[in-house]
Amino acid sequence: MVVSDTGVGIAAKDLQTVTQPHVRGSGSEGFGLGLSIVSRLCDRFGWQLEIQSVIGSGTTVQLIFCPTEK
Repeated sequence: MVVSDTGVGIAAKDLQTVTQPHVRGSGSEGFGLGLSIVSRLCDRFGWQLEIQSVIGSGTTVQLIFCPTEK
């Protein structure tokens, strides 16, 4: 599953923290929980979460549902 937007993007230095609870971008009206929940589900079920972003062009989040070997 792939979700993309054409928003402001996420700086490369911030990509490591966007899956932590309550981390949100400037101007966000959310609570900063969405990617945290998705990340925890991925850890639980062995899915992969890939986030790519370009400042000024947007962000793409990909979920790969095939379980990984543990």
